[in-house]
Amino acid sequence: MIRIPAIALVLFTGAGGQSIEVNSKHVVALRTPSKVPGSANYFGPGINCLINTVDGKFHAVTEDCVAVRTKLEDRP
Repeated sequence: MIRIPAIALVLFTGAGGQSIEVNSKHVVALRTPSKVPGSANYFGPGINCLINTVDGKFHAVTEDCVAVRTKLEDRP
């Protein structure tokens, strides 16, 4: 019998409305981007959470970090 490993991808929304799939097993940190009053959001309008992954990259998503954590915890 051949076993195929399962990948737990979770779907999020990027700044331009594009779909971003993140492997839940590779997430190492969630961070809310700092928003200084009177300055533009460096990551673009609507970005509410940065998802850091094991390869050192991050994904800027429109969902807030509480919603991201909930989606990630719901995956096996």
